[in-house]
Amino acid sequence: MANTAHRGSCAAEDVQRAASLAAGLAPGYVHSLLVEGEDPSVSNLEAVCKAVGVSLQYLLYGYHVSPATARLLQLMEEHPDRRDAVLAIFGARDQD
Repeated sequence: MANTAHRGSCAAEDVQRAASLAAGLAPGYVHSLLVEGEDPSVSNLEAVCKAVGVSLQYLLYGYHVSPATARLLQLMEEHPDRRDAVLAIFGARDQD
């Protein structure tokens, strides 16, 4: 049984190493995030997400953001007066 756990641990380390290298980072980078609790830079986190095929939005918020939704969010940040109108359409209130 211990041998099976060790193989699982090795497999996880191999995946972490592969993700780190695919992102163009040091081999132990993902391990340092997951196991050692190191804080990533945004650019390195983006690189790891791209390497493993996960969006940064999904990693941070738990859901994917489509390009159209991202554009809508950008516009609402650029035009707060219009954001209130959009929120009113959806029946939401500004929680700021």
